[in-house]
Amino acid sequence: MGFRFPAAFSLQLSVFPGIALCAILALAAIISSPFWGVPSLILALFLGYVVGDPMREHPFHDGAEFSRQSVLKLGVVLLGVRLELDQMLVLGWSPVLLVMFCVPITILVAWMLGRWLRLPTECWLIGGAAVAICGASAAMAVAAILSARSGTSRILPYIVASVTGIGSIAMIAYPFLYGLLGVDARSAGLLIGISIHDVAQVAGAGYAISEPVGDVAIYTKMLRVAALVPVITLIALWQRSRSDQDNGLPGFLYAFAAVVALNTFGLLGTQIKLIAEAVSEFCLVTAMVGLGARIQFSSMLGESWRPLFLLVVLSLFLFVGPLLMMLIAGGI
Repeated sequence: MGFRFPAAFSLQLSVFPGIALCAILALAAIISSPFWGVPSLILALFLGYVVGDPMREHPFHDGAEFSRQSVLKLGVVLLGVRLELDQMLVLGWSPVLLVMFCVPITILVAWMLGRWLRLPTECWLIGGAAVAICGASAAMAVAAILSARSGTSRILPYIVASVTGIGSIAMIAYPFLYGLLGVDARSAGLLIGISIHDVAQVAGAGYAISEPVGDVAIYTKMLRVAALVPVITLIALWQRSRSDQDNGLPGFLYAFAAVVALNTFGLLGTQIKLIAEAVSEFCLVTAMVGLGARIQFSSMLGESWRPLFLLVVLSLFLFVGPLLMMLIAGGI
């Protein structure tokens, strides 16, 4: 097994018109996101769908596909600058143990529900990772691993939109519910950090209560984000074991691990990290434009209730489970 740099990263002149259009629409989504109050990933998905017909034709098709696949992988690689694995000493081991338990259990429940609902593997696996780890970013990272599966491109927009909507509802509802339950600040931060999907949603819910709650929530959430490293590695190994060809692990996974290591050992300066985070966001939003261009609205409407049911049940499980655990342990 050797290192294999993805051939998808090689550039041809035919991809530039599509990349340029995706990038322009991504920039529009990022700039207009605060005005509309809608996450930039969702806006990008919508904009990609709006221009889907021309994007599926020459001269934009190749670039849209390149954005959907290779630009996505670059964005995932640069997500590594958000992970600092040495932060676990700050608040003790409680958040670490909570994350180590909840993330694999949530994915296990996704597998069980997925089999019961007869969902394809890519559906429950992408959905389980999205709920367990970090919402749309985790969904896109896992989708990059499973890109060879025919159903991945079809189900990914559905999961991204659904999990973002569920997270937005949780961001509004959970602080109110924890207030009714009289949860203390540290416990509220742990529960918000472990149960809400997107980092921005966790920040919104946590700091809506208080600064200490927000700090604990963000720390706990970043531990969940750190779980992206072993999860996508295991998924890549599993995917490789089911392939007839021994192609090695995806090259971008090595790059992702390298960025995490550099960040953990403090080898990335603050300015470099800020730039990398901005580029990562731009790449992911650009990829969402390319993904949106592939959406056939009729096929989206044709999706049954089962994927949404999976995401709702997993989200409720991740809300109720840790709350019951802390109540039983007397930590609230």
